[in-house]
Amino acid sequence: MLYGRPVTFKRVLLVKLLVILVCNVFLNSLWIHLLYGQALVAILPMRMFKNAVQWPVDSLIFYTLAVRLESMGVFKAIKGSPRCMKKGEALEIKGGK
Repeated sequence: MLYGRPVTFKRVLLVKLLVILVCNVFLNSLWIHLLYGQALVAILPMRMFKNAVQWPVDSLIFYTLAVRLESMGVFKAIKGSPRCMKKGEALEIKGGK
């Protein structure tokens, strides 16, 4: 659904928010509770505040890097590499003897 679509700041914000809520806030807090016995009610507000501050910063850094790499053609080069080629496609080598 989203694969191959252009990178926009709105998409980056939404995806990063989803990762923060599911992974950083919920799953990591659950593991800390299970492993160390700390109360979820005690650690959840602190973790939510930290992730709320970090969310726009991480999103801006990722968006900036993704746009720069896309403009340099890095994503196209990766898609065209032999590891990403479909079965039956030939690799064209230029400048060889």
